[in-house]
Amino acid sequence: MERRTYLDQTDVLWSVPVPGSAMNAVAPEVADGVAYVAAGRRVMAIDAETGAMMWRLPLDEPPVGVNRSLGARNLVLDSARVYLAHFGDVVAVDRSTGDLAWHTTIPDFDGVDLQHLAENGHHLLVGGVEEAVRLRMSDGAVDLRLTVQPPEDVSADDAPARVFHPALTEDGRIVLPTYTRIPGQRATVGEVRVYDNGGSLTWSAVTQRPRFPTPDGDGEYTAGGGVNGAHVRGAQVLYSTGQTIVARSLSDGAVAWRTVMRRHGFGTPPASDGRVVVVGSTTGRLFGLAAVDGQERWHRDVEGGMLVPPRFDRGVAYQIDDGYGVLYAVDAESGDIVWRRTPPEQRQDRDATYRTPPGIGDSVLVLVGSKRIYGLRRVRAMP
Repeated sequence: MERRTYLDQTDVLWSVPVPGSAMNAVAPEVADGVAYVAAGRRVMAIDAETGAMMWRLPLDEPPVGVNRSLGARNLVLDSARVYLAHFGDVVAVDRSTGDLAWHTTIPDFDGVDLQHLAENGHHLLVGGVEEAVRLRMSDGAVDLRLTVQPPEDVSADDAPARVFHPALTEDGRIVLPTYTRIPGQRATVGEVRVYDNGGSLTWSAVTQRPRFPTPDGDGEYTAGGGVNGAHVRGAQVLYSTGQTIVARSLSDGAVAWRTVMRRHGFGTPPASDGRVVVVGSTTGRLFGLAAVDGQERWHRDVEGGMLVPPRFDRGVAYQIDDGYGVLYAVDAESGDIVWRRTPPEQRQDRDATYRTPPGIGDSVLVLVGSKRIYGLRRVRAMP
């Protein structure tokens, strides 16, 4: 395989202070030269080329008035609005003006921290405790609620199922991964459930909970089986559970492949560009698997664990090392690390870190750090 070479163009073009604390990693989006960012209880639009603030909407003041730290992993764009889930609140903001388009507080809904908002162009899907809720993007009205329970051998009263990172397909199918921590144990249990557009269950699969010898050989441990999230690529559902990455048919749940990475647990769903599946472990190892059969193509060790899936751009996978706040750009085909970057302020302040994967613009990468929001030059491969 011919290795690509890259121009080293990762200079910081601009940075602006985060308005408040950026405890959670809400990944930005970039469209039409504008970066849409959620940080410090604010949703804002920033000129992606210059860093100039275009508008800012406080979430903890009227007309929204939700006085709680951001609990989201991502935000969503369509041609007119930016959408953000905030535990049990979902907001839609006009992309041009920053005016609130609508605000829905989901009744009797218990949201989860680090939640991922799914969309398919006409609906939004947000997960919570024992439930997932679908809303119309046009007006924020709730039009479907789906209840989830842990597997039969776990009591829902003691250990409720949670949905962190659901998926929503273009034709309206709903993918709900569930995660349940067994009380008094380190083990988790989970399930993947797929519904049609009307909310009827198509198929479900309880995850395996394999047992392995402990490293010192004096016992066994359970490696499974909560599912932190699902990623739909083409006709497959990809997810991680314990030390295993699984690909199933979206239509009937048949297993396409299952790959076990001994001693490397996963806390994030994988992502794929159609050729390579990339997923980071909680133990500091980044894996690249062949999308067709799940065979390991490469792995790279980083400083800390990874809890956020990568983002792809023209053959480059951008991965955040959550433990140390480092951003990696990795050639998805070869696994070569194109570059490794930390904020320039980290030379004087070790608490200055990168917190999110980047929003990807035409020439700029925009990401949120612990203290500042940054615009970096986009990585370019040599012709």
